[in-house]
Amino acid sequence: MKMRELIVSPYGRRLRIFVGDQQSYINYIKKHYEIKRELPEKDGEYCYYLNEEDKQKSFHAIWVCDLSYNYELQALLAHECMHCVFSILRNAGVEFTDGGEEAYTYLLGYLVEEINVRFLGKGKAS
Repeated sequence: MKMRELIVSPYGRRLRIFVGDQQSYINYIKKHYEIKRELPEKDGEYCYYLNEEDKQKSFHAIWVCDLSYNYELQALLAHECMHCVFSILRNAGVEFTDGGEEAYTYLLGYLVEEINVRFLGKGKAS
């Protein structure tokens, strides 16, 4: 199981990308985060693990079987990152309205770009 982390600035939220088979993902989560979960139903599951006692231990997670670069992976990452965007901005008090939608679209673009550059070696760092 591989795990990579991205700190989502300026919100201070952590996004973790987990790569590997389902059972390894669940075993890793249970062992390291003391979370009891069932197996995800499909590749690309998005989760938000909130630790009420210690917010520094909270993180967003995206699990995929592998990071082979293709259009399906890009669509899946964009979809799962959008869940992350909704959670981060909702917690920051930014409503999804005509006036707030730019914050949502910019954060989505940032997350997808960072994952491509940092984790997949595609594109260039901004």
